[in-house]
Amino acid sequence: MDNIFVYGMLLFEDEEPAHGIETKRYLKSVRPAWVEGNLYVVEGFPFLVLGGENRVKGKILEFNEIGYILDKYDVIEGANQPNPFFERVIVKAHLEDDTTDKAYCYVGGKSLRECFAKEKYLIESGDWLDASPD
Repeated sequence: MDNIFVYGMLLFEDEEPAHGIETKRYLKSVRPAWVEGNLYVVEGFPFLVLGGENRVKGKILEFNEIGYILDKYDVIEGANQPNPFFERVIVKAHLEDDTTDKAYCYVGGKSLRECFAKEKYLIESGDWLDASPD
């Protein structure tokens, strides 16, 4: 699997990498997509909680050398830390042509879910770009 579903801070890595990774060098394709879940934002930072009937909008980034990219993104998202804010999981992403594809995705870790997966932080549209700063 060479895909990562992005919905928040990594959403523009295919256009203007901001994390010191040569993303474009490894990028094979970009496809609009969505996953089932709820999107929350705290102090401008979004996190996804999977499940439910809401759609969280984003894109699938397909890479060459996915291992290199995952290593870098794991560090950015803190996924390899004890009690991480974000966890890397595999999701089923829905594409515009009504097909699905599997992708890695960084979702809110236990501490984020327990503290901030609340109605007041919910982005009802499922689109991080619609969120206003809190």
